[in-house]
Amino acid sequence: MLIEVAMKELWEMDNVLVADVMYSISQMEKAPMDECPRRNAIRSIFAYIEAQIYTLKQAMAVMAQIEGFVLSDEDKEAINELSLKTGPKKKKISFKDNLVYALKLLKRVARSDYEIDFTSPDYGLLMAGIPIRNRLMHPKSLQSLRVTKEDVLICMKGGRWLHDQMIGIVNSRGKA
Repeated sequence: MLIEVAMKELWEMDNVLVADVMYSISQMEKAPMDECPRRNAIRSIFAYIEAQIYTLKQAMAVMAQIEGFVLSDEDKEAINELSLKTGPKKKKISFKDNLVYALKLLKRVARSDYEIDFTSPDYGLLMAGIPIRNRLMHPKSLQSLRVTKEDVLICMKGGRWLHDQMIGIVNSRGKA
């Protein structure tokens, strides 16, 4: 029952955030010379990506409990978005480490034989989108707010890579 609630939450959040992305892109198409819709599209794409990563880990924690899958202390730290590095002070986990961990956790808990493609050009685009997202969310100058259509495409393709990997893992559930 808990997994159904967690997955329903993931699905509903996905629907809201995808609608935000689609709306932002439609606004971008209506005003192709305006950078504001482009900034909004990138922010929406990364809100989608980051929510997917977080919610996925929460759902996997519930699923692990239900399926009797034992999570390590390292797993529990990562689920709570703390550093995977040991030491006296825990720090927030980096975006890249968080992403890689979430997908690998999904693969383990789902007992999937799917090969996550970290060599894909689209994975590279997701990584290239992080500095774009960071400069928009933490602007230090007017130049930080400048975004191109190519910047949006980079982020969109990176987001699509994450979606495709999650679907691939889920579709091969129980095969490992």
